[in-house]
Amino acid sequence: MKVYLTRPLRPDGRDERTSLRQDRSYDVLAIECDTFRIVNQFGEPTLHDIDAFEIFNADEPKFWIHTDVDGCRYSGPADWDRPGFFEDWHDGVADVRNTFRDDIMRYYPQVIGDLVDLQGGVQ
Repeated sequence: MKVYLTRPLRPDGRDERTSLRQDRSYDVLAIECDTFRIVNQFGEPTLHDIDAFEIFNADEPKFWIHTDVDGCRYSGPADWDRPGFFEDWHDGVADVRNTFRDDIMRYYPQVIGDLVDLQGGVQ
């Protein structure tokens, strides 16, 4: 699934451009209720309001698993489908960071190239 950031200013005043660029596309790594999980320009897997984006490729990866929790849809790689996975990532838990890195390299190798391009100022 690929999206463009088209509506960066959120109704609550947040600006998605603090961690994403409006002039590029992003791979959606997972869907968590009404948010997309995207690797931001700092290399962090962060949540962003679905309404801020235009979907230009709605194909969901075949390796995603889908769960429903209290009416909210969660879709993404199986290794990430546990409570607290991304909280642990942000807390620097080594096993979680390694799992995330391995899954990115396996499922989303283009994201690594995008990060290199962003850091080098190419895109």
